[in-house]
Amino acid sequence: MSFIVFKDSLKIGKIVNINDKLPQPVFEILINDKKFMVPIHDDFIEKIDKEKKSIHIVIPDGLLEIT
Repeated sequence: MSFIVFKDSLKIGKIVNINDKLPQPVFEILINDKKFMVPIHDDFIEKIDKEKKSIHIVIPDGLLEIT
């Protein structure tokens, strides 16, 4: 059950895993064959659509450039 991830209404990738073994659980998002971790926090989740299997996130500029 993977969700498609949107940022600013643009499809950016998909959630491939939820890592809850860290102090802060994170979404592992695959974007252009690279895996990024985004904290699971209400401040970053704009909308979840279970029927469409999509999640809209709001994250600070530059977060996805950190590798």
